[in-house]
Amino acid sequence: MKKLHYSRELLANHLTCFVFAQLGCSQKPWLSTLQLKNFSCADLNKIDNLWLQNSGGYFGFSVQKKIWLDTGNRLAIKPKDWNENDTLNYSHFPKAIGWYDDTKGNETWLSYEDFMQSIKDRGIFSFRGGLPLGLWRQTESERSWFVFFSRAANCKI
Repeated sequence: MKKLHYSRELLANHLTCFVFAQLGCSQKPWLSTLQLKNFSCADLNKIDNLWLQNSGGYFGFSVQKKIWLDTGNRLAIKPKDWNENDTLNYSHFPKAIGWYDDTKGNETWLSYEDFMQSIKDRGIFSFRGGLPLGLWRQTESERSWFVFFSRAANCKI
């Protein structure tokens, strides 16, 4: 049962960013790598369950983690073990969930506004796992998804 609608989804994503910022004691609407590593498992599970329940299992951290793994990415890799395959697989994830557009010959990250417009134009369920958005892309670590999904795995998400 798919429940989310464009305006509710937009609000849900903003609230998720707000909750992350508040729980992470951050002054920014996203979390640092250190905050991602130490984020409360209980809170992460609560937020994930809210997304899962209200999207019929279409959105949420656990959905994103599954796509992360399905695109060939690994969890809990030590930085010294990162290799060319990891770099290639790392780029598959944002393409799979609609955050990155390489269809027009020029590879481009979609801005938050462009992604939301894509949802509005194509329908909210066009990008499985595309939400929540904006919690890791904007951190100072280029490998912040790796950090986040390793944390999610540790939290049994």
